[in-house]
Amino acid sequence: AGYFFIDKEGIFQKVNKAWLEMHHYSLSEEVIGQHFSLTQTDSDLESANKIVKGLLDGKSLPVGELSRRCKDGSIGYHSFTVNPVVQNKKITGLEGFIIDTSNRKQAEKELENAKKQWETTFDAMSDWVCIINKDHEIIRSNKACESIINLSVDQVVGRLCHEIVHGMDLSILDC
Repeated sequence: AGYFFIDKEGIFQKVNKAWLEMHHYSLSEEVIGQHFSLTQTDSDLESANKIVKGLLDGKSLPVGELSRRCKDGSIGYHSFTVNPVVQNKKITGLEGFIIDTSNRKQAEKELENAKKQWETTFDAMSDWVCIINKDHEIIRSNKACESIINLSVDQVVGRLCHEIVHGMDLSILDC
């Protein structure tokens, strides 16, 4: 886990080796003394500022997720925990830990793209294709049903397959 400590002005005072590696820095001297916005993406900078301000004002936000700008300009993603540091009953800064979630985010994007590709292929098929559940209910149909069986997708989905295809041998569905 990457560790960081920023003071009340948002200036990095401490980071550990894991934090440096996640941000593609070699030396802590490249970061110490810099404002935390150095590592914020434009899309998350406003959120990060609100989080920091809220925590310095005594509000609680134990966990969250943000993107990060790395030294080389690449974008990474991490979950974080952050808490105020209190000394002599005064908040002196914030410290927290980050866990890299970049691989999970990339996998989510790839899954979403694969789903979109599947949806496009399914809907574009010229043959009527439908998906049924274990009770033989049609739970999804492509648009080819409109030209092949003269029913709309809305008229097909939710019905039992033997209601649509008369004389169908349901034993072939019990695989």
